[in-house]
This record gives sequence, C-alpha cells and structure tokens, in this order.
Amino acid sequence: MVKFVKSIKINQKVSIFLILALLSLSISFIYRLPLFSKPGLAIFDSDYEGELLAPASFIKNSILNKTSCLWNPYSLCGVPLAAFSNIGFFYMPNIITRLSFSPDMSNRILIFFHLFLTCIGLVLYVRLITHNLASSFVAALLFICCGPTMLTVCMASVHKLSTLSWWPWIFWITEKFIRTEKKIYLFLLSGGIGLSLLAGELQLFSLMLIFYSVYAIFAVRKNSGKKKYLLFRLFLSCLFGLLIGSIQLIPSAELTLLSARLRSFEASVSTSLPLSALLPLFLPYVDWFKEANSLEDILKFGSFFL
Repeated sequence: MVKFVKSIKINQKVSIFLILALLSLSISFIYRLPLFSKPGLAIFDSDYEGELLAPASFIKNSILNKTSCLWNPYSLCGVPLAAFSNIGFFYMPNIITRLSFSPDMSNRILIFFHLFLTCIGLVLYVRLITHNLASSFVAALLFICCGPTMLTVCMASVHKLSTLSWWPWIFWITEKFIRTEKKIYLFLLSGGIGLSLLAGELQLFSLMLIFYSVYAIFAVRKNSGKKKYLLFRLFLSCLFGLLIGSIQLIPSAELTLLSARLRSFEASVSTSLPLSALLPLFLPYVDWFKEANSLEDILKFGSFFL
C-alpha cells in the first residue's frame, strides 16, 4: 500500500513536469517568429528599436562604463530614467538579463521567461483550487494562445507581461496562506507584490490590486470565516510589497505631478498638481468612458481583461 501511494506521488510529479515541458514547447512554437527569427520582435513593432532597444543599450553601456544613467534621452524629449516606469529600471530580472546579453536578446529571454513563469503560476493555482491537472494545463494553454497575450508579445510590451506574470503566484500564495497560515507565505506575498510593481506597468498593477483586494476578502470568508485577522495580515503583507516597490512608484508619481500632459492650457505652470491628478496615472480607464472617447476604446478595455 505504501509503495502504491509513493508511486502516485511520483506520477503526479512526472505529470506536472510533462505539462510544463509541453507548455514550454507551446510557447516556443506559437511565438517562434518573435523569439527565434532573425528580425525578432521588430517584425511586428516598428518602434521597437527606438523605444526599447535604445534605452536598454544606454543603461547597459552606462553601468558597464560606471557612468550615470539617470536621464533617458530616448523617450519623448527626455525624461528621468528612474521615473519612466515602462523601462523597469529597478526590476531585477531586467538588470540581470540586460547586463548579460544584448538588448534584443535580453527582451526575447524576458518574454519567454515571463510567459513560462505565468504558466507555472497558473498550473499551481488552478491545480490547488480544482485538484485537477488537466484543468490547470488548459488554463495555462489558454493564456499562451489568447489574443491579449499575443498582442502583448507582438508589441514587445515586456513591462506588461512582467507585471502580470507574478499575479498567478500571488493568488496561489494567498490560497496557501489561508489554508496553512504559515508565515513564509506572507513574505512571499510581499515579494510578489513588490516585483509586480517594479516591473513597470503601474496602471495594470493598480487594476490587479483592486481585483486582488476583492478576491482576498471573499477567499478569507469562504475558507476561514472565523479568522478575520487573516485578512488584516494579507493586506499588511501587500502594504510591505508596496513599500518595496515605492522606489519605482515615488519618482513616477513626482514626474506625473509635474507633467504638462495632465494640465489644461490655462493651468500649464511649473508648480505641482494636487494629488488627485494622479488618478489618470493609475486608473486611466475611467477617462475612457467620457463622451469624447469612442466605443472602440471601451470595447478594447473590456476585451483585454476578459
């Protein structure tokens, strides 16, 4: 009987390994043109070399030459590099890959890595809540093949993919903590929140954080209704994660407050805007429902999160 139980555990591990292998092959096949062809990501995005490769090369050369790279001359008319969140200046995977490989190769590696990272998180999370490996495989495969993922890869939006890739892990960590109450999961939750924030897509991160708050409330009530203090500990860990990512959040907020882009023509002065002006930075989707915006934009907003 003991041997039979052990054999089941081994088979489950083998099944998970085979699923992850199939998912990696699926990523390699579906995205073979942007990841493995000679033109690479430049096939689909004409601005790829100017908007992404130039700043990445500038950062790498500046660090290797031990010179300052605090100013980004390649975006708009020049912006502070730390405040331009799309670059992911403080995001550790970006730093490691950009120092180790060429800018184009590092972007390809980052896209493959974050696609596979998301798939692993989805497999773990869906398997935990459904107890079914087949369901977890289908969920991960749907993520690889769905339109928003393909659009993100074709546009070489590394920062968007990096931001989203940590959220399946965050949901899995949350479920594990609610069921086991082990403190290690609180530290992992803070790390996941911080990494997602440092990845650079602040608008997408803010939307996911709102969704996560609602999810956490219902998950705690469903699994441990009498232990309301669990919710407080979860939100406290999220707060620590925000503190980790504040090194990216603060300069981006300061730059936005001084930006003429958020001002009317009459109020275009050099003084800072009120804090309420930060709303379009984190929740620009609210502006999409104004009369001046087309129905097409509203449909794009809805389809992206579907």
